Amino acid sequence: MHAVDYAIFEKGPVMQLIPAELGWRDVGSWQAVYEVLNGDQIPAGVAAKGKVLTLDCQDVLVFNEDDKKIVTVVGLEDVAIINTPDAVLVVRKSRDQEVKGLVKRLEREEMTEYL
Repeated sequence: MHAVDYAIFEKGPVMQLIPAELGWRDVGSWQAVYEVLNGDQIPAGVAAKGKVLTLDCQDVLVFNEDDKKIVTVVGLEDVAIINTPDAVLVVRKSRDQEVKGLVKRLEREEMTEYL
């Protein structure tokens, strides 16, 4: 896999660029996804995508990509719940960078179809 600048800019047709102030947020963690979805909500509550129902939760991200299933959550705090068609991840948002260890373990145990 190549970086965008190589894959598009160096290999593509001649392009023109227009300067713009668009803002930037690196959405490289589940905490960052929570912040984008939560917006300016204060106090921090529940940020959700997909079919989700929560009760008495705070600082929680529920990211449900399976439209055949609803994800319900009760009484949790500082948690990210990620439901995809092939896997479910439940992690403290404050420890989401440690998911890299799970990725390495999946690779080691030859279960890369879940990545």
